[in-house]
Amino acid sequence: ERMVDVDATPLVVDDVVYVAAHQGRVLALSRLTGATLWRRDLGTSIGMSVDNEKLYIVDDEGLVWALDRRNGATLWKLDKLKYRDLSAPVNYADSIVVADFEGQLHWISKDNGAITARYQVDKAGVRVAPLVRDGILYSRSKSGRLEALRLK
Repeated sequence: ERMVDVDATPLVVDDVVYVAAHQGRVLALSRLTGATLWRRDLGTSIGMSVDNEKLYIVDDEGLVWALDRRNGATLWKLDKLKYRDLSAPVNYADSIVVADFEGQLHWISKDNGAITARYQVDKAGVRVAPLVRDGILYSRSKSGRLEALRLK
């Protein structure tokens, strides 16, 4: 399958490659054969994250999606952060976390897509996805402020 304008980093889990294109599609491809396992008309240049069951996507409008990894079915969609210039989602415990142009981090429940917490990093905004290492979430704002947060 041919895709153009692939800006989001592909993800590889087991024998499946997940790839997304800006203003295009999200595909699950067999790593072994290259065959398309499923496709969705859903574009992103921002990025994706994945866990054992779900593929999480921030689309080009800022909607946050959870798709079933096996078949691409929508499990939930969050529209409350639309047009907030979100970062790629990252996995953090039972949540995914995204950052926005106002410098806020948003914790989103993996189960139902509800926003469960917010934290203001810096009013200058955050453009890059947070990073999680050893249970600590790191976020850097546009002004250079670095925050290290641990879930309690």
